[in-house]
Amino acid sequence: MPLLSQFLDGLSVASPLFLLGAGLSLSIGLTRFVNLSHGSLAVLGAYAACSVTPLLPPAPSSLLLAILAAAILVGVGGAVLEIVLFRRLYRAPLFRQLLGTIGLLLVLYDAALAVWGTGVISLPVIPGRGVRMAAGALVGAALLLILHGTRWGQRVRAASADTARLRTEGPDPWLATGVAGLAALLAGLAGALSGRAAPSFDLSFLSGAILVSLAGGFGSVAGAGLAALAIGLLQTLTVTQFPGLTLLPALCVATIVLIVRPAGLLGRPYGEPPFAADPLPIRPAPLSARLLGCAVLLLAALTPFLATPGTLSVFTALPIAVLFVASLHLIAGPGGIPSLGQAAFFGIGAYAAVGATQQSQIGFGPALLAAPLVAGAAAFLVGALTVPLPAIATAMATLATAQALWQVAIGHPSLDLAGRPAWATGPTLYWLTLALCVGGTLWLRRLLYAPFGYALRALRDDPARAAALGLPRYRIRLTAFTLAGAVSGLAGGPPPPNPGPAPAPPI
Repeated sequence: MPLLSQFLDGLSVASPLFLLGAGLSLSIGLTRFVNLSHGSLAVLGAYAACSVTPLLPPAPSSLLLAILAAAILVGVGGAVLEIVLFRRLYRAPLFRQLLGTIGLLLVLYDAALAVWGTGVISLPVIPGRGVRMAAGALVGAALLLILHGTRWGQRVRAASADTARLRTEGPDPWLATGVAGLAALLAGLAGALSGRAAPSFDLSFLSGAILVSLAGGFGSVAGAGLAALAIGLLQTLTVTQFPGLTLLPALCVATIVLIVRPAGLLGRPYGEPPFAADPLPIRPAPLSARLLGCAVLLLAALTPFLATPGTLSVFTALPIAVLFVASLHLIAGPGGIPSLGQAAFFGIGAYAAVGATQQSQIGFGPALLAAPLVAGAAAFLVGALTVPLPAIATAMATLATAQALWQVAIGHPSLDLAGRPAWATGPTLYWLTLALCVGGTLWLRRLLYAPFGYALRALRDDPARAAALGLPRYRIRLTAFTLAGAVSGLAGGPPPPNPGPAPAPPI
């Protein structure tokens, strides 16, 4: 009986994961467009169900009506978003697509905060595992029937397979609207079935959808079902050993699948938009820009003599942010690698510096050195798996990995940055962060104008010609990813002027 109960619990967990992943997978399969606001749509579905339920008469059927109404409302909203926003981004470079949907995610997050607040609200009765299993089975059967038994579904499958036309002309507008509405409806249904809503749940929903769609293969409903089933069963089996770390089993399943089959279980190789627009020619900085930079640097060095202690605390965080952004620019700009998990290496650097001090009682220098070394090693491991993937899959995999690492960090009681040692304070800490920022940024700039940097740009701008010239694509891009992770970890090494609570989930 315990084994049967665990199996049923696994099916119950797999059902909302399937709904989330199937919708995102269908959308990406047709449009080659990554909607990073997909998790927010699930949150809106949960909020809509919680808001509609009090308006209905108290009866068992009212809960089901509220869930269906919430899913339909979110589905209509998803179709409207496709017409108003997404349709304008299909032909845009991948980098702009990612930025546009991240912006929408933040807007929906703030809207949920303004309307419902920060707390968690729940349905009067949380849907049981029987309801969730039935919903997953019925929706899965309906999706397969629609895709394989109707003309509309056949057109969707044919359009998804026409990679050349999608790359040159983009998807059919009304097909894309229908698929976007269907994906939003499935996300809203998954959120409503969860029975609980909070603005911070958006990245958790999104990460689950990403891992299921990656493991199952873009455009494949059956693949999403198999991936969700494997993830749900593994989560159920490991929940007693790793309570609260629900993304780790999903990340393990997706990683194993992508190693064996990069296109997913039942996915096919696909085309995708370019990462950036036509590159600008490389020119040296004009003299006016250099003089302005020197003046800003001189003013920054004199800031401790001009600023109050409170203002200096704010300015101390700026060099750290600049160095972090410079590390992201190395791979997201010239490197053409759409990493959405760079904040994870920043946090790993911070934890490495703290751990080196607390475990070994070493001084400031070795502890600070541990930050880029450990972060660089972590970036090498993550990059070894994600860099070979297509750009769309790389962006999704790095975001899900960062979210899983964040979940580990906040769920482990021994990982606490609140008590990290303050090796320096006041002006000394400020000058330390400024020196690290200037030195790290200039080193990255020198790297980009060396032969390595030009090779990195060549792989981004014309991969076929770069390969014909004999440039080792995997090795160069993995080196760039590792170096960017190490510099990001270096930015996280110095203690912040005012350590605060646990950070928000990374993007």
